[in-house]
Amino acid sequence: MKLKYKNIILRDMEEKDLDDYIRWNTTETEWQNWDAPWEVDKCTPFTEQVAFAKRLVNNYLVPDNPDNVRKRFEICTEDGTHIGWINRYCIDENYSWSRAGNNTAIGIDIPSPNFRGHGCGENAIRCFMQYLFDNGFDTLYTQTWSGNDRMIHLAKKLGFREYDRKINTRLVNGKKYDAVTFKIEK
Repeated sequence: MKLKYKNIILRDMEEKDLDDYIRWNTTETEWQNWDAPWEVDKCTPFTEQVAFAKRLVNNYLVPDNPDNVRKRFEICTEDGTHIGWINRYCIDENYSWSRAGNNTAIGIDIPSPNFRGHGCGENAIRCFMQYLFDNGFDTLYTQTWSGNDRMIHLAKKLGFREYDRKINTRLVNGKKYDAVTFKIEK
């Protein structure tokens, strides 16, 4: 499946994406400073990082059922350059990740700083939100931490409103930050 919005294409994962995931998880890792940096284990051996990237691609290479609403898309530019991914996940009533949560949150990663700040992320999220709204989702959430000013600004620009804030719950580089949840309705 492919979706297009302005200068962005959202598509299903392809086997050729493996090389990008290996690079993003081994050498071009700056993006991990922004996406849940309290979860990153900077000491993971190279072989484990490569194995993780391979598992990721294998898990998402073929959608469970092409008729189901996708949980994830790869983000590409119009010329086909693979620049990241966008996904949805469940959160519970306390806004914590959960396999069985009733709320749907969306997340995005664009690993290369060269593709940030040019509208790629905004267009990818707008496209994904429309896809989800068109497929029966009425409410979406997105989550970040108070040190991620870019994501906070983008969430507000897209129409999300701050819905929940857990004070001093994220430890990043020895400093405490808030966990922030945003919400938007169709």
